[in-house]
Amino acid sequence: MTPGRLDFAIDVPVTSDWPNVEHLRSSVDRMIRLIAGDAAAGQTVSLVAAELAENAIKYGAWREDAGTLRVRVWGDYPHAHVMVESPVGTGDEVPEGLSKTLSFISAYPSALEAYQAKIAERADSSDGAASGLGLLRVSYEAGCTLRAEVEGATLRIVADMEL
Repeated sequence: MTPGRLDFAIDVPVTSDWPNVEHLRSSVDRMIRLIAGDAAAGQTVSLVAAELAENAIKYGAWREDAGTLRVRVWGDYPHAHVMVESPVGTGDEVPEGLSKTLSFISAYPSALEAYQAKIAERADSSDGAASGLGLLRVSYEAGCTLRAEVEGATLRIVADMEL
C-alpha cells in the first residue's frame, strides 16, 4: 500500500438473528477504525452496515435451510462500499417496501430533502406502516448512494460512500 491509499475488505457470513446486527455494527466499527485510524469513518461505515443488515433481515426469505446473511465492506480509503446479501425466493424482485424507499430517495434533489420530507410525512401519519426512515437516515447521514438488486435467489443491497 502506498501512503494516502488504503485498500481494505471485510467479508463475513452472519446468522439472521436480530441481536447480531449490533454485534456486526460494533465489529465493523472497530475494524474500520483499525484499518483507517479514523473514528468517524468507523462510525459511518458501521451505521450503514447495520442498517443494511436490518433491511436484509426484514426483507429476506428466511427458511431453516437458507439462513445466512453475507456482509461485505470494502474500499480504497476514503472510498467505501457496503454490500449485504440475503436469500429471497427464486425469481423474486426487489421487495416492494425496499423498492419504494429507494425510489423515494431518488425522487428528491438530495438525501437531506428526502429525509426531511419523510419525517414530515410520518409526523402527519397515524398508520403503523413501515417508514423507511432507517435507509433515508443512512443515505443522508453517511452521504451514501443506495441500490438494490435480486440475482437468482439473492437480494443484494449496496451502499457507496466517501468518508
